[in-house]
Amino acid sequence: MKSYSYSKIRLWEECELKFCAHELLGLKPDSLFDFDPKMQLGSLIHNYFEKFYKSQIQTSLFRQGVISLPEWQEEFRQEWDKLSQKLFIPSKDIQKALEERGLVSLKNFYEREKQKDFKLPIYLEGRFQVDLGQFKLGGRIDRVDREEDGSLTVIDYKISDQVQTCLQADADQQLTLYYLACKQSLSREAPKRLALYYPIQDEIVYTTRTDDDVHELLEKILNMDLEILERGCNSDKYNTSPAEWKCRSCGFKEQCPEHKFMHDLSLPNKADIESKVEEFLSLKKQIAPLEESLEGLKSEIKEYMKDNQLKKIGACSLKPIQGDIYDPIKSWDFIRKLEDGYQYVKSLNKSLIDEHWDNFEPEQKDILKAAKIRKPVVYHLRVDN
Repeated sequence: MKSYSYSKIRLWEECELKFCAHELLGLKPDSLFDFDPKMQLGSLIHNYFEKFYKSQIQTSLFRQGVISLPEWQEEFRQEWDKLSQKLFIPSKDIQKALEERGLVSLKNFYEREKQKDFKLPIYLEGRFQVDLGQFKLGGRIDRVDREEDGSLTVIDYKISDQVQTCLQADADQQLTLYYLACKQSLSREAPKRLALYYPIQDEIVYTTRTDDDVHELLEKILNMDLEILERGCNSDKYNTSPAEWKCRSCGFKEQCPEHKFMHDLSLPNKADIESKVEEFLSLKKQIAPLEESLEGLKSEIKEYMKDNQLKKIGACSLKPIQGDIYDPIKSWDFIRKLEDGYQYVKSLNKSLIDEHWDNFEPEQKDILKAAKIRKPVVYHLRVDN
């Protein structure tokens, strides 16, 4: 009988073709996990959380009930040193920063558990399988606690930089699956609460589930199963969902037609493209100093306008005749006195001209109308001396 897990459901939603390659065709991906220090660190932290209580339960490793925090951290530090030697980490500083993330996570976890007197969970890495007739749902829950009031709380560890909001936790399909697993497999009891625990930030996000949430998830999985039955192993019938964040870490780039179409430069015009890329980078380097100068000038001009209460910089707005406050009448008179009779109408402030329209003499109004200054289009203005 077919079995689905949360990772398979997520894989389907992420990219149908990737699901087909991995789950139906059995292709082996080019795994990036083995080379990603951050992901390996997260896995190690997760393992140490499991080990904290499992060692106490199974081997009595923790002397006098619980190992001390410094001892636990030192053990973790030694393990990370061994692991980091097998990974590509650009610098010692980055290696040390990652180690510090791990030590902080252990400290936060330890202090939080201490507040509960290190009460043992009822399930650690609890494996489950729910038989739904047409298929099974399987997986593993990080932890299930029995609370003081007798209720259950499911806890999922999240070694992540970003903490989900309550709304995101409410929509988390993995927690919905865990709710179903507790109710029908592990404890035969529905959990009262479900939680996402972020040890790096020392934050925990709680949520709840109902049977309606489970029905919605099962309907989605059933539709997925029907689609797979209909399409079979024909990869041409599965859709791709290209996105940078997904494609960057995908292990099936070589088999993906979408990725080759978007990214492959091994085409007849490869040399031409590479030449254009070089030219583009060269121009960017030349433009950078000019952009920096422009930003500096813009900043100085804005500061000047702010200090002098100016809304516009133009031919007449900088002349002392107009004073600190823009005077459309004086500005118009100033333009008439210029030796060059041609002026751009945009040098006048149109909104203020309209505001003071009644103050203009008829002759001035005729010239301004003739120049169509009241329209947004820029015209030349001929001024007779």
